[in-house]
Amino acid sequence: MFKASVALHDHTGGSLTPITFVVLGDGKPLWTSKPVKLSREPQGCMVSVAGVDVLELRVACPGEVRGRPRGLG
Repeated sequence: MFKASVALHDHTGGSLTPITFVVLGDGKPLWTSKPVKLSREPQGCMVSVAGVDVLELRVACPGEVRGRPRGLG
């Protein structure tokens, strides 16, 4: 089993366009989050990875993200 939580970092404040998190197993979608726009919207993920050789975690963001975490420039 693969278990995780996904969300935007609190310092970003949010996204101008919804961000989607995707878990792929051998190139096939195993789980897709609901679109996230605010940093306080965590979502849980739990999927079976039995028989999966390559696990990928992707983030799809079709637009800009407001702000940046502190320390990045």
